[in-house]
Amino acid sequence: RFRAADVKAVFCTADGDVTHYADEALAELGCALPGALIADDVRRVFRAGEDGARHLLSLGSFATFAYVNHAARTFWSSERGRGFAETCAGRGHAAAVFAAESECDFRRLPEWLSSLPKPAAVMAAFDERAVEVLGACSEGKIDVPHQVSVIGVDNDELLCDFSNPPLSSVLPDHIREGVLAATELNRMLRAK
Repeated sequence: RFRAADVKAVFCTADGDVTHYADEALAELGCALPGALIADDVRRVFRAGEDGARHLLSLGSFATFAYVNHAARTFWSSERGRGFAETCAGRGHAAAVFAAESECDFRRLPEWLSSLPKPAAVMAAFDERAVEVLGACSEGKIDVPHQVSVIGVDNDELLCDFSNPPLSSVLPDHIREGVLAATELNRMLRAK
């Protein structure tokens, strides 16, 4: 736990979990500290969804576009899904969403994927979820990539390269994110 004298600033990203824990820490300290949620951070999360949609749209004609969220319904997962859906809508395609409330809901994933008109283009909130989509396709006897094409986010090379079939993934600009975070934190500390 923190003591007020030890903390100079709290920097929160668009990740709802990080923001939640920072809020708890601030409440425990009982004091107001500088904090920030960079608008560009929100835009970056949205952009990953846009990038995934653009990639899938470039692959050809699909009967369905779909997004598989993170079970915890975190802010970043919702924003990625919104970026995906809005980009698809801009090209005249509605996006179906597999909205899981908990990890238990993912037992329905093979049935949900089977119900999608084929060929389908599916974006997952992150690479681990995309690997689960591949597994659900295998369980449901759905041919990847002929019936369903899948893309994840984060470009986890180990997961992407060793999944079967190998997984395509959006690569967020994590270095730029770190530079923005450090720049904003520095600005806030100097202003105090």
